[in-house]
Amino acid sequence: MDKMNTLVIIPTYNEAENIGRVIPAMRLATPQATILVVDDNSPDGTARIVEKLSAADHLVKLVAREKKKGRGSAVLEGIAFGINNGFDLIAEMDADLSHDPADFPKLIEKTKEADVVIGSRYIAGSSIINWPAGRKILSACANRYIRMNLGLPINDCTNGYRVYSRAAAETIIKTGLRTSGHIALSEIAYILFMAGFTFGEIPVTFVNRKYGRSTTNFHEIAASLAAIHIIKNTNRVSL
Repeated sequence: MDKMNTLVIIPTYNEAENIGRVIPAMRLATPQATILVVDDNSPDGTARIVEKLSAADHLVKLVAREKKKGRGSAVLEGIAFGINNGFDLIAEMDADLSHDPADFPKLIEKTKEADVVIGSRYIAGSSIINWPAGRKILSACANRYIRMNLGLPINDCTNGYRVYSRAAAETIIKTGLRTSGHIALSEIAYILFMAGFTFGEIPVTFVNRKYGRSTTNFHEIAASLAAIHIIKNTNRVSL
């Protein structure tokens, strides 16, 4: 799995209760990958924990930002780091252990078949654990709405457990993003779809966070869906 030079981006904001768990778990899953935490000046001391882990593991890196700029911006900064440092594969994942590190080798294996690989919650073999029924319905309906409006050839447009080829990552940087927050995941997928990249999905187990608080709420989801027309009508792929 580690023959390719792999970077794993983990955006964080107030994940002190989780980051010390997810990094060691990822190290077990992918012993030779570089793990890059992009922290938005978390007041809970997330960055300090990463600094301690980095002191013991030279493959753990930290980008400490001055203020909260959102997931989309954090991932762009991480992707730029990956391109500038010669990585072949650039991945992203959540910090809260909702993305099981044990699934990561399957995502990497799938990159032999596709430019973009997504850990999907909505294909056969996947599961969502400890989400309330209402949250499951809202997420499924939002994904259906996004998929239909953008014409995306994937079942899960909003899960941030992904791996991009270098060429796909370069296209993301060249094009840039017009959205922020989790809707940026759908914008990235649309950019790459319009640019002709191939997609693959693997089933994953998605577990609701046990520690800390989610930064996603109903208002953010509503705003995200309202931004679909911005993605569809104004995005221009720069190649």
